[in-house]
Amino acid sequence: MKTKFNFTLLLAFFALLTFSSCQDEVIEITEPNENQVIAPQSTLASLMRSTSSNDGTTDDIMDNANCLSINLPVTIIVNGITITITTEEDLDFIRDVFEEFSDDEDTLEFIFPITIVLNDHTEVVIENMDQLEDFIDRCENEEVIECVDFVYPISFSIYNTDFQVIETVVIENDRKLYQFMQRIENSEQAILASLNFPVEMVYANGETVEVNSNQELERVINEAEDMCDDDDDCDIDEVDEYLMECYWKIFRYNGDDHLRPYHLAFLENGQLKVINPDGSMTQYGSWNTRETDDGVVLKITEINTFNENLSGEWLIEECDDDRFKLVRESDTAGTSDTTMVLKQRCEDEPDCSAQEIKRYLKDCSWFAGTNVFNNTQYPEFIFGDDGSVIVVDSVNNVEVSGTWEVALTDYGIKLILELPAPYNDLSGYWKIYECDDDRIKVIRDDYYIVFEKECDNPFDCFENKDVVICDDSVEFDGIATFNLNDVYDECPNDDVEITFHLSEADAHDNVNALPSEYTNTNNQQPLWVRVTLAGTNRYEIFFAVLYVEDCSDDCTEEMVDSYLVEENCHWVPVTINSSNDFNGYDFYFNANQNLVIKDASGNETVGTWSTSAGTGTGVVISISQIASPFEPFNKDWIVVECGAERMVLVNDNVELIIERECL
Repeated sequence: MKTKFNFTLLLAFFALLTFSSCQDEVIEITEPNENQVIAPQSTLASLMRSTSSNDGTTDDIMDNANCLSINLPVTIIVNGITITITTEEDLDFIRDVFEEFSDDEDTLEFIFPITIVLNDHTEVVIENMDQLEDFIDRCENEEVIECVDFVYPISFSIYNTDFQVIETVVIENDRKLYQFMQRIENSEQAILASLNFPVEMVYANGETVEVNSNQELERVINEAEDMCDDDDDCDIDEVDEYLMECYWKIFRYNGDDHLRPYHLAFLENGQLKVINPDGSMTQYGSWNTRETDDGVVLKITEINTFNENLSGEWLIEECDDDRFKLVRESDTAGTSDTTMVLKQRCEDEPDCSAQEIKRYLKDCSWFAGTNVFNNTQYPEFIFGDDGSVIVVDSVNNVEVSGTWEVALTDYGIKLILELPAPYNDLSGYWKIYECDDDRIKVIRDDYYIVFEKECDNPFDCFENKDVVICDDSVEFDGIATFNLNDVYDECPNDDVEITFHLSEADAHDNVNALPSEYTNTNNQQPLWVRVTLAGTNRYEIFFAVLYVEDCSDDCTEEMVDSYLVEENCHWVPVTINSSNDFNGYDFYFNANQNLVIKDASGNETVGTWSTSAGTGTGVVISISQIASPFEPFNKDWIVVECGAERMVLVNDNVELIIERECL
């Protein structure tokens, strides 16, 4: 007996259906069979929807969110390197940059706006990072089946209650299938729809299978997980082909890059060359591969200098045409396995990564030669951390500012310059052709620029410093006149201009420069120093502090008395006879001539003190009647250095230094 359906509601559904019949495709229509109808809320309906859901895991390295993916192309900045992601394969660029150095902090920034796609294929335009993080925080991960997909187009037959075909719906992609299945799942009234067989399914590993019934389709989808493609697997023929195609750079070794300078060349005769590209060393060994149950194993032998580092059997844990990750088991219990990452380098590729190039360019300054204008020798280029570049021509007194960035693309590493006249002809995308830490060549069509590093920094001699002058006047007030021309007299200043300013803003703006004869307004006064390269706008800012030191030797008895009996203050014997045994005691010189010595517990020892004007020797402080263990202080002490905070006293060859502490 056939189940009855509401035909009127079914037609209403078709009126809203956005899918159209395909006139150009030849679609095989399945004979009406109520057993092949896809029931709402059925296991098959759920599996088909999960199979057609948008897989948000493929680009997790960008967004770390399974519930959404990012529409491509998208431009991002990874550790300062600009990358345009146009395909899923380009995501490897991000991994390579992240893994390159172990001593940096990995960062990823999007160039907004971007478009995200949710599991249900809804597209949302995102304008900033806050909006993206909000979507990620609210993620509701839908079940996604990743390991199998439909080969499109496919079609569904829609029946009336008499099982007559009244509509054929052609589905051409996952988004259309998801929406169609969602309508079936969420419909309040049953919809008579069946998939037209045969249908071809493709597994993630590339294998295909023909399906001829709902039961077969459900089985194929359920078993798909076992057929997932492992992109990291290569067979032995692929491994051999990749290894011998170009030479390989030791990208990482046990998490660091100390072997990065060395290249490995796997020759067809089983010979292995270990090369230092600077020409200082070439060594030879042997290599071969074999297949095991765990995967392909690369065996390296007979390497002399690098025997401990390279020799042994390496399991190829991850394999791609330009990147291998290898693991060598440890022979010693409790010792970690050794990992090594190799990156392929071919003859037409520079022997530097994008991050290395960026580090090189930011170090020192670079002089450039080019054939853009008949091999013109260009002036100095200073590449800044903030993406700015300054071009300085001291001969012609020309200086301009522009921008620069390093981009990682499918067509190689690019240096992007944006410069105003007269250097605007150098603007644009330049491919890195050769690179070293002190020489980089870039090309564009038939033109080139060769940059060579120059590390003679005109600012190297300058630094932040304290400027101290001595004031020997009796009435010390910490105010004195400084000759600012003498502050950096040890530095060559033929090609620089030095100015002093009261604020950092004035120094940057080069306004309100102080006169060379300058009287400070308070002791320990800060000044900002602008050092400008002559004939240019290139400058650096330094910091100077003006100190006035009390150097007066004229200390009267009245001054010493006033210092010693200062209210709410006491004195600490820092050293006596080069010993600091007593610096835990406090000496109170009272006005009644009592000397009270207190320890940390408050225990007191009392003696006497007095001052007198010595004959030709200065002021004398006499201390007496102090019991053990303070007998060494019972002497007549001559004041040789006098001050409100510190005094130096002597008796024959014994020196006593006391310093004042106040509440």
